[in-house]
Amino acid sequence: WVNYWLAKRFLAIQHLDKDLCDGILLIQLIEILSDDTLPSPSCQRVVLSHIHNKKVDNRLSKIHTVSISICFLRSRDLKITTDPADIVDGKLNVILAVIWNLIFHFQLQIWISPTTTTITT
Repeated sequence: WVNYWLAKRFLAIQHLDKDLCDGILLIQLIEILSDDTLPSPSCQRVVLSHIHNKKVDNRLSKIHTVSISICFLRSRDLKITTDPADIVDGKLNVILAVIWNLIFHFQLQIWISPTTTTITT
């Protein structure tokens, strides 16, 4: 499911616990799903300049980048209680819980969206 959406930007992940831990692909995924650019105005306090062009290589930067994702999701009323450090640490159960929340929130919107034509008699 994740790679299906990331393919829209010619991206893919091989290992959930490693490839999402710096937050960059997580931000890319959320941007694709939400059709928005992160960080949102409500997350300005955790802005990381040039996030798409910057290599995130130290732990503090990774936590900061993942925090942008978490903050954005919370601003969209997703019930995310995840500690960004758990994603950085590669805790698969936490990463899977976040992905499940993304599926539940964004995929159900796609399935439920009123794109079908209503026939009136």
